[in-house]
Amino acid sequence: MRATHIGLLVLLAVSLTGLAILLAGPSRRLPQPVLLTDTIPPGLPPELVAEIEKLRSSSAKERGEAAQALGRRGQKAAPAAPFLAALLGDDAKCTLRTYSPDHIGWEETRVRAEAIDALRRIGSAPPVLAALRSKNPLVRRGAAEVLSSIGGEGVVPGLVGALKDPDAGVRAAAARSLSGRGAPAPPVDPLIAALRDASPDVRASAAATLGRIQDRRAVEPLLAAAQDADAKVRSEALRSLGWIADPRGLAPLLAALGDPDPTVRHAAACMVGGFTDERVVPALAARLRDEDRRVCEAAAGSLGRLGDARAVEPLMAALRDRQGRGRWAVAEALGKCKDPRAVNPLIAALGDNDMNVARYAAGALGLLGDRAAVEPLLSSLNGRDALVREEAARALGRLGDPRAVAPLAGALNGANEHLRYFAALALGQIKSPAAVEPLIRLLEREPQESRDDRFDGGPSPGVRDVAAQALKEITGQDFGDNAAKWRAWWEQARNQAERK
Repeated sequence: MRATHIGLLVLLAVSLTGLAILLAGPSRRLPQPVLLTDTIPPGLPPELVAEIEKLRSSSAKERGEAAQALGRRGQKAAPAAPFLAALLGDDAKCTLRTYSPDHIGWEETRVRAEAIDALRRIGSAPPVLAALRSKNPLVRRGAAEVLSSIGGEGVVPGLVGALKDPDAGVRAAAARSLSGRGAPAPPVDPLIAALRDASPDVRASAAATLGRIQDRRAVEPLLAAAQDADAKVRSEALRSLGWIADPRGLAPLLAALGDPDPTVRHAAACMVGGFTDERVVPALAARLRDEDRRVCEAAAGSLGRLGDARAVEPLMAALRDRQGRGRWAVAEALGKCKDPRAVNPLIAALGDNDMNVARYAAGALGLLGDRAAVEPLLSSLNGRDALVREEAARALGRLGDPRAVAPLAGALNGANEHLRYFAALALGQIKSPAAVEPLIRLLEREPQESRDDRFDGGPSPGVRDVAAQALKEITGQDFGDNAAKWRAWWEQARNQAERK
């Protein structure tokens, strides 16, 4: 009963005051949003009220932090959604502490960006749909961006209506968000119509979304869009044709490999690898010498995914060409092709002056599985570049040759934490009893990893975790990362072996 009463009060507050804020004039900046404390519904938790009140601060940093904090509450912060929606037009810059699964730090952002993220996390559609009717195009654009992640009644019709907004930025945001979430049928027809919009951004956004929907009704309109005068539109149309994977898309993708715009060639090189037609490999091989580095990399990547034996010779030639572009991607592709002809060129590439090439050559040799690469990889394990050394350790683990045990055990003593990690991982893959003592010593001296508080995911395994897993793989025992227990068991096992 109490929850129903609060819900009605929230809806009343939104209808009487929230919409007045959302429909406010077209001011681009809101340094101090007009949010009165007496409009906050009664009965909310005090900590939620405090964060909502901070949204009216004159400090952009405080407004951004408040939006961030409300977003972390998720659906529990639904009463704050109307007030956050009012900040969709707040373009003020601020520097905030950011949290992600693999990074905690500081970065410059904008208040509206934090409001968008918070509203996506909260997932309450009505206040955001109301924001689509704001007089401020920046608010409408932000609302369309939020709705890309929110389902519910009215979302798809609201976005379809926004495709006719007078502001091209709003139309483009709506087109990007219309992936069919919550709709009984994907909104293909409105997006096809948007391919004829006067704005290239809108046409490109519509083309991209049609690729995500992957409805074959869009193939013919996308074929026409692939001939658009704007390069971005052509690129997105070609990518979508690749995602839909209709045979009708192959011819324009092959033709686009010769497009004068490198962005278009790059899109074609990325997507044409999804087709197995005999014309694909020669066409991609020709792009390995493209004047644009990204096109070369995309062509090599597609050839690697195809794994066609016909690609090996042109890939090896591109790897040997020291003046070539994107040679790291060529090395990676040769590893994926898994052809023994690539072993010697990749071994030679371990000594390349370009450390990216040497690094990916090491990784490729690990995938090829030829033990002729063991000694060269051991040399790379002692090289000057940290990333090459780490990749060499990983490759040696995949090869599983016992010659690598002593050098990898030596790497456990180094200052490079990442190298210790990959060396321990490799020793677990090789499974030699000679690695037990070095791994226990590593556990005895390796500090406990810090465990960061992360909102979107847990901590990754650290050196101790990998060392403990390696010991388990080698011995069949499991004492976690408890060094004392491993030491006691190992001493007992050695004493028993000596008595025998």
